[in-house]
Amino acid sequence: MIEYYQLRYVEQTRSPLALTRIVKLNADTYGASNTNGWVTEFTLRSQESYQAGVIQLMTFALKTVGTMDSTYSIDIIAHPTDKWRLGNPGAACQGYTTKRFISGSSCILRAYPGSDGTQANGFRLVIDSPPAQDHSSEFQVRLPNPTEPVNMVWVAMSLRDSNQDIDRYPHTVLLDRPVHVVGEPFGEILAWQFQAASSQQWVTLQFFPGNTIQPLRPVRGSTVTHAGSIVIEPPQGFKIVESVPPQSVDGKDALVGLWEMNVADNTWELKIVQTTAFKDTQYTVRLMVENPAEAASATSWKIVVQDATEPFPNIIAATRDVRGFPIYAEMVASLAHSNQVLSAPNVIRFTLTPSQYLGHVVDAKIIITAPQGFTVQKRCPKFNPVKMPEVVCKGNEGRQMTLTFPQPASVIAGDTMVFDVEFENPSSTPPESGNLWYVYTVRPDGIGADVTKVPGFELYPSEFASFVVVPKSRYEGNRDVVIRFSPAENIPYDDYLRIRAPEGISWYTGDGTGGSEAVAAALAFSTTAADTGAVAMATTEPIMDPLTPHVLSFRLLEELQAGFEYGFKAVATVPAQAPVSNRWWLEHYRLTGDVNEPFLYVASMGGQGFRTQVLMDVSVTPYSSVEEAWENPTTIVFEPTSDVSTVPAQGAQSSRRAELLVQGPPGFTFICPLKEVTIEPTDTTTRHLPEEKECSVLHSVESARNKLHVYFDDPDQGLKADTRYSFVVDMVNSLYVNPTSNFFTLSTRIGGEVVEEKTIPGFRLTKRMSDTRYISLPTREDRRAGSTDNVVTFVMGLTIDAPAGGLLILVAPKGFSLVRNAVTRSCEIEEASGMGTRYAEFPAPEDLVCRCPVNDYTAEVTLPRTLPKGDYAIQARVSNPMVTPAHNFWNILIKDEQNPRTTIMSESWIDGLKIQEILNPSVFAYNPANAIPGEAAPNPIDIKFTTTTLLPNSRSDPTGGLIMATAPEGFYFPAVCRYFSTAIQEEGVGALPSATTCRSDGLRTVILKTPTGTFLEPGTYQFRVLIENPSTPFEDYKTEDKKWELKTSLADGTMVDYNGAAYGFPIRHRARYFFIQALSPVGLYRTVVKISFSLYETLPPQANITIVTPDTLTVDAVGLPCVYPTPEQIKDAIPGTDPSTLVSVQDVRAEFGESLLSDAAQLPGYISCTLITTNMIVLKNEEEERTGRPL
Repeated sequence: MIEYYQLRYVEQTRSPLALTRIVKLNADTYGASNTNGWVTEFTLRSQESYQAGVIQLMTFALKTVGTMDSTYSIDIIAHPTDKWRLGNPGAACQGYTTKRFISGSSCILRAYPGSDGTQANGFRLVIDSPPAQDHSSEFQVRLPNPTEPVNMVWVAMSLRDSNQDIDRYPHTVLLDRPVHVVGEPFGEILAWQFQAASSQQWVTLQFFPGNTIQPLRPVRGSTVTHAGSIVIEPPQGFKIVESVPPQSVDGKDALVGLWEMNVADNTWELKIVQTTAFKDTQYTVRLMVENPAEAASATSWKIVVQDATEPFPNIIAATRDVRGFPIYAEMVASLAHSNQVLSAPNVIRFTLTPSQYLGHVVDAKIIITAPQGFTVQKRCPKFNPVKMPEVVCKGNEGRQMTLTFPQPASVIAGDTMVFDVEFENPSSTPPESGNLWYVYTVRPDGIGADVTKVPGFELYPSEFASFVVVPKSRYEGNRDVVIRFSPAENIPYDDYLRIRAPEGISWYTGDGTGGSEAVAAALAFSTTAADTGAVAMATTEPIMDPLTPHVLSFRLLEELQAGFEYGFKAVATVPAQAPVSNRWWLEHYRLTGDVNEPFLYVASMGGQGFRTQVLMDVSVTPYSSVEEAWENPTTIVFEPTSDVSTVPAQGAQSSRRAELLVQGPPGFTFICPLKEVTIEPTDTTTRHLPEEKECSVLHSVESARNKLHVYFDDPDQGLKADTRYSFVVDMVNSLYVNPTSNFFTLSTRIGGEVVEEKTIPGFRLTKRMSDTRYISLPTREDRRAGSTDNVVTFVMGLTIDAPAGGLLILVAPKGFSLVRNAVTRSCEIEEASGMGTRYAEFPAPEDLVCRCPVNDYTAEVTLPRTLPKGDYAIQARVSNPMVTPAHNFWNILIKDEQNPRTTIMSESWIDGLKIQEILNPSVFAYNPANAIPGEAAPNPIDIKFTTTTLLPNSRSDPTGGLIMATAPEGFYFPAVCRYFSTAIQEEGVGALPSATTCRSDGLRTVILKTPTGTFLEPGTYQFRVLIENPSTPFEDYKTEDKKWELKTSLADGTMVDYNGAAYGFPIRHRARYFFIQALSPVGLYRTVVKISFSLYETLPPQANITIVTPDTLTVDAVGLPCVYPTPEQIKDAIPGTDPSTLVSVQDVRAEFGESLLSDAAQLPGYISCTLITTNMIVLKNEEEERTGRPL
């Protein structure tokens, strides 16, 4: 049994071992060498293989002293004795006859203690004739290695047995070095702290060495100073941190020895001197590493275990299979918490900017892990997606929450997301080492992309009554800031107050060259009532730490009373842009005198900061960066922090106009009018400029051509603070730009005076490509809507050489997506074959690297060689959108990899292919009323559409084509088409073939079949058919579930043209009764009509009923009442009007006779009737909206 120094069992034999019985009969005496002999040295010369289970040839050397005749033997015992299985006991040793220890000797396998008796664990060299006298020689045996790793010295024992059971004259020597079979360490990276690129972190490695290192045996004259070593090497890209040695982990078995950090080899080496490392003991160690500079997948760590033998160490165990962990890119993140109170609900605002695009996939995720003790409920209380795509939030009732994005391409590199969510604060502040928030972006397959950690915050038992931050000026620079606060409870003398400004705002301490007096003078700290507008207080001089310039603290020299407002003033440096986490904190603490817990935290409170008076989030994004480009719609975005509106004239003082001024680099100019930018439905923060605006550019003056003036003359329609505006203006690029003046400046002004301003860098102009265009090749491309395998061909004209290592970037219109290989995930862009010899040779596909790092419609191809200027034919495999994009232009750019990836050549206006689609679909309903129980609602409808492709699409196909229309859920086409007609005459509408047939699937789809042998040319067509309406009314018919689908296809069902976004009509409540009576049915004759109706629902005040007559039936007196109660009112109402054209109720009521409806009533007096047009009558309930009577 072996006991390690921790006094617990480490290794032991499975069963007790019997010791060899040795009886020493006679001591050695002087001159006895003539009659006795013994072994003095045992050496391992070579070992053919170190692999487990291999039969290998071993060469040993023995040296004896004295005389050893036939009565002597030498036993060689392999250790550990329970691991070696050499063969059947009594069998001759293989390979011994090739090279014997001494001629005439023999080798027999034997079982020694430790063996179960069925297998030999050693062998005996039997000396015959001649005797061995002062003999030294080598010998060989062929032995099988154990099936598991071993590393232990063997034993050679000379003895005189004289063929008896009792051994005499024993003499034992150890082998000069261990015999080993190579093992394999195994383990895992148990824990790591932070997976962001270039970050330093502790990594916890737990492993079994895989073999046992033999303890050091000091030998005189030997240079070996240690028993062995364990070498740990991180994966490529990681760096060891030389200044921080490895550490043990409490409660785990430690590696004991001397650690050496080898920076050249990037390894840690543990040299074991006075102890050892056992094969079956699990060791744990913490290692400080620096992560790779770029994101990478998980790679393996390497562990090598060595035995320190001379002249070279033996590797007794090695592995490269300790799985590491992935490295993610680091996103930009910040959090702003609403309070710091123990165990209180806390609404936290997160601002995240991913650095990697997660792809055009659904269910991408962002995972947030809070410090220990924080909790978030499953339903994410008070979740508010301030600036986010569609997202679902879910907590785990612990400290982790997950944001899932159901729409593809939601997590995009560089796009900032902002959201609020409520966490529950813990009952105590988490320990400093664990007070970190972690944020990950994760692909649907579970692979991470970005990670970041955000420092947490201290927690306090209570809050102040009030806390406010008042800057004297919000402009950039050193400005006076006044802090006012009111304690909820008395604050004792000698306590401390600490004010933490947002990181990015620092307290001004001068240039740092002076002492404390200079710092105090620069800070201008004051607590007087005159400076703060609050109650004065006595404090010490402020305490500043150079490592935290945004933190200021001071000690109170008097007690502060609850309910009074106190304050102080100091100079702070306002940055050029307000911090993202723009929140200030006031904290109250006191010193305890306890070494373990020196501070007692009492109260805190947060206050909203102020925004630097400068335009925020300013961007100028050109569509084309080509030199002298005229067609360059440029998107300009900005956010003011102050209101800007025109000040009307007052007395002798003229009005002061509100203005947005955009000044471009010299040589640029703008073209009015402005255009509205398309704002995505998910973007709830961006707004258009006010409607009342004036655009002006003074082109006649050279120095003013680069200035765009936008005036807002309506005092009620100026620019509002904290509102993000966006607009598009056509910009004409310059021929060249000077880097020293390549800037855009945006400023808001009132009466010519600057309110806010921001200057941003301009963009680099690129060379124009030559005749770069899309080529339609019908035999290759598939322009059908939604096709997933379309090949688009382009001719790319290079006007300068494209450098090797540069990037060719193809940007498709939004809606298209590059098809990627299912295995390699690379996109497919290659040379277009069969285009003739006029085009230069493009690199072969196997030499290209194509990827989509930003989104699915942008491909980057790394050029393996220089492309000389000239024309190239290339093709890309894409998936089509369902409709032709509104902005149907492709973009090709050449970027220089060696020059900060700047664009050197581009073409932004490549006309794209048009999707085979149905254009301008419309559905007109003649009876858009709902069905009621027991009575259907038959509704003849006219369906009009424009095809873009011949049907069938080949003149060689005589089978005719299909036209299909599918209605939304709830509608129903009878199986037999009713009211079907193609003979609807309308200007600009072609007629379908007269033999066109119609059928229905009995559900929501009607199918038209054109006759055999006919071809439908692209154009506009129309047909009529009856449909039955649903029973549930709806007004909003422009939602996704109310869209109609139209398509044309071949006779076999292959789609040709398609439109899945046709809008239909609303379904309204039907009237119970609607009847028209006329006094005369004679045509072209003036008559009087009586309209009777009954409503299902009441008509509320200020609501209308509209009645429309047929086109050929006109109503007189447009704009006048329908009827007049008395002749006197007729005369008074319309002087000079022929009374014969007007109608009195009293005159005509009797002519219609008694109504057939027993409950019919006249319209009340509060219902007005007006003729809007010659075909439209409007009844209106004129009662007050809130208190009036309904009809």
